[in-house]
Amino acid sequence: MLKNKWLFAILLSLFASLALAAKPTPAHIKKVEKLLEISHFDTLVESQINTMTAALTKQPQFAKHEQEFKELFAEIIDIKTFKKEAVNTYANTFTEAEIDEMIKINQSPIGQKILSKTPEITKQLMVGMQGNIEKNQKKLEELIVKISLEEKEANS
Repeated sequence: MLKNKWLFAILLSLFASLALAAKPTPAHIKKVEKLLEISHFDTLVESQINTMTAALTKQPQFAKHEQEFKELFAEIIDIKTFKKEAVNTYANTFTEAEIDEMIKINQSPIGQKILSKTPEITKQLMVGMQGNIEKNQKKLEELIVKISLEEKEANS
């Protein structure tokens, strides 16, 4: 009987510590905010918006609407809201110790180089992906037409 009580007490304290660890502390949140700041989070998001806009407006029918698309993407991906979500996601995914390590890496010369080159790398990858989409646009359009026809038939 005494063994069961000890086992119960150990399990209870283990579950309690896990439950307490699940909610990030204010210090943990501050560290994540620091990580996002030194990672140039806002700049990376803006760069993504610009990259998506550029990829989309390469298509002739959308070219003259670049500013409209940029504004729409900025509205859809509101940086302040997105940053709050990122803070919560990082805080719930990584421990404080892991965040500390990420901060160290991102503050190092190679970390800063990675961060500074990421937008350009992403842009190049998006351009390549857009090129592949354009090459296969006919297949894509055929699939969309096929799906639309199937939907019409199913709803008739």
